[in-house]
Amino acid sequence: MLKEALSPLKKPQGALQEHVKTPVTPGLLQLPRNPPLITPVEAVEQAANNPTPKQLKLWPTLTVDEFREALGRKAIRRVIRKQLQACQNPRDILRVVAVALQRPETTLQLRHLYHALTIALFNARNRAPDTAILATLNAIIARFRLGNIPVADELIVLGLKFAARTRSLPAMKRYLKETKDRGIMTKNLFRSVIAKCSIGSRGLGEIRNGKWKKSELVQVLTGFPGTPPEEACHLGSFVKRDEWSFIHGWITILARCKLHDLLEEEWRLWLQHPLRTSPRQLSKTEIEEAENEDDFNAYLVSHDEKQGSNDVDMISESDIEVLSQAGSESDLESSSQCGYAPLNPNPDNPGKWRFSNRTTQTRGDRLFVEQLMHAGNAEGAWRMLKESGLPWADLERSARNRLLEHVEHATVWNDELREAMKLKYLEDLESIEKALGVRWVADNGEGYHVLTGDPEEALERLSEMRSDPRHGFPLEGDEDVT
Repeated sequence: MLKEALSPLKKPQGALQEHVKTPVTPGLLQLPRNPPLITPVEAVEQAANNPTPKQLKLWPTLTVDEFREALGRKAIRRVIRKQLQACQNPRDILRVVAVALQRPETTLQLRHLYHALTIALFNARNRAPDTAILATLNAIIARFRLGNIPVADELIVLGLKFAARTRSLPAMKRYLKETKDRGIMTKNLFRSVIAKCSIGSRGLGEIRNGKWKKSELVQVLTGFPGTPPEEACHLGSFVKRDEWSFIHGWITILARCKLHDLLEEEWRLWLQHPLRTSPRQLSKTEIEEAENEDDFNAYLVSHDEKQGSNDVDMISESDIEVLSQAGSESDLESSSQCGYAPLNPNPDNPGKWRFSNRTTQTRGDRLFVEQLMHAGNAEGAWRMLKESGLPWADLERSARNRLLEHVEHATVWNDELREAMKLKYLEDLESIEKALGVRWVADNGEGYHVLTGDPEEALERLSEMRSDPRHGFPLEGDEDVT
């Protein structure tokens, strides 16, 4: 057994000979089939009495007892780590923890193996739901506290993430309070917890654990009922508005919950924020973060394009053909200026391209306008676009299209937006033609459609299930959880 192999007190008489005569089936919490010629305890004693030159160099000031204790810690941790690596489900993990907690020597070393526990819990996800993983982690932490064993911050962080994954309101409250008391909330952890709420548009996070209920997620964001203000531990209490990572994550999840009043409050705070009133150019690192968080890849072009050229790859051949028939080359130039932002090379990295007007102000203004469109508040987004003075070309392409779909709320209108509307009509028409499997052929000012494929295949593609526009949004009221 594990505790026998790790006992530092004395070597059991006849244990080795008995083990050699009667082989033991290998398995969890058992000794290996072919043990060494000496026991772990005997190996520690021999190493302490006859240390190698390398060991003497590493620990020149240790006594024999201190040296024996150091090697004993390594041996204990090695065995426990190996047992955790063999765990296949939460029950196996609890068995290893239970055996290790039976002796003070192994208990002392187990509390340092939070990394091995984390790996074991993630391995168990292959055979157990996240609710079982969270229950296992809760049990381990409870056993630690019952034995007055310090709980590592890493286990609290892990519990907070699994509470968000499993949509557990009680667990979120418990772990957020623990995080608050320990002061371990960082910008990366804040963004990670928000990501675990599955607010992505593709709905991949909803496959395993479903969605949050909006009423419960709002409590996690804005406050738990009955909690005194001085003990507030909701996510909003962690927001540091002097750090962009907190602002971005906070605004994003408020938009997913469609909390329009809070978004309006944050917008008023942003208008007076130093990052907006005293803007600066974004650093290379900040630009790379913006590319990751805002799907900025839509604006990237290959580095072998001519410097200062327009991103004409985004405009289809049919758009160019129609525009060339409608007017001169200036039409194409104006359309690319309004619908697709001209890109300038990044001097720090010639292989990357970026907006020439990428500042802390435009980054924040762009976030608010786009997130209000995600929240379904087109009127507010158009109003913020006017108040901010944000150039139309600095918006994400999908945000521009959504704004043009609600042009009745437009607060600004000029030639740039007229050309953008014309391009959107062309793109919508082309998408319809592509879905129906036809193509328009111009003929002396008129034209006709020709088939580009099998009509039955086109209709079959139309019948395929499309992405659910509700992906990333919490459940409203009595909406079905499944």
